[in-house]
Amino acid sequence: MRVGYNPNRNQQLSDAVYTHLVVVPVYIPHLRDYYKDSLRILESCLKSLINSVHSNTLISVVDNGSCQEVNSFLSEMLKERILDELITTVNIGKLNAILKGVSGHKVDLITISDADILFVKGWQKETADVFLNIKKAAVVGLIPQFKMYSSYSSNLIFDYLFSSKLKFKPVDNPSAMREFYRSIGWKDNYNKNYLKYHLTITHNDVVAVVGSGHAVATYKSEIFTKINHEVSTFKLGGGSESRILDSSALKLDGYRLTTAQNFAYHMGNIFEPWMERTSFEGRPKVSNDHLLSFKNKLEKRPVRFYLKSKMFKRLFKVSIFTRLFLRTKGLTSDIARNY
Repeated sequence: MRVGYNPNRNQQLSDAVYTHLVVVPVYIPHLRDYYKDSLRILESCLKSLINSVHSNTLISVVDNGSCQEVNSFLSEMLKERILDELITTVNIGKLNAILKGVSGHKVDLITISDADILFVKGWQKETADVFLNIKKAAVVGLIPQFKMYSSYSSNLIFDYLFSSKLKFKPVDNPSAMREFYRSIGWKDNYNKNYLKYHLTITHNDVVAVVGSGHAVATYKSEIFTKINHEVSTFKLGGGSESRILDSSALKLDGYRLTTAQNFAYHMGNIFEPWMERTSFEGRPKVSNDHLLSFKNKLEKRPVRFYLKSKMFKRLFKVSIFTRLFLRTKGLTSDIARNY
């Protein structure tokens, strides 16, 4: 039985104060073996995040079936208002956890990060600068990686094939790039030319690397509002990340990019002293005016998607075309032959 009138009925919500959403899915089922350092690494991840974002950022952590120790740690952070949102669920899979964290928020930019990422101060403004200066940017990652242009970037290459704005430039921080591959267990037997040059695009003196990974990246919200995403049937992998986080940008004819400087580090599952963050400093009260003027909205472009991301992409299977492309975009003949 209901008695009286609910005072919240027909009351409008106040204007949103958030301009940027960060979603961190967390799955730490126990603190043994592979996961023995995971709670310390998660703490470093969240400290570096909180100490590097402006005050209009909403931080949403999705506890995707973690153990009681992790849940208690996250619950305490929520209680102390260090986190803005904590979603607790059984293990529904990484991609489904991400979609759950994204839903219900109206923002321009959505950052999705693994729980073992260490953020570098300045990443948020650098990301926004890329979006504001490269109008078709749909995804901006923070960790430059090898040869990223070769995956899900044929639409950008199509648009700038004959433009001097698209060219190979020296890698800004080879040591950070080398460290990333060490952190994911690679041996030191890869092509060292990947540490020297990567494909970039330049607009208004803002340089971005072509392509993006998805350990940590920021997405225009249209990727989640304009594209219908089905529930993933995998706990992790199974092509679900590529289908949702990678190819969706191309369906909107958007570009996948990465900051030229390294603005995040992958920690992995083994804690090392350099990962230590002693305290929560709180969110800096910095100006976020650069986040408030995203007038360029992405829309579905099925014809362009087919032409650029299906047909044009096939040209890169022709070795003569690929070598010619590499040479015309700035690589020497010796490097292009083995790049």
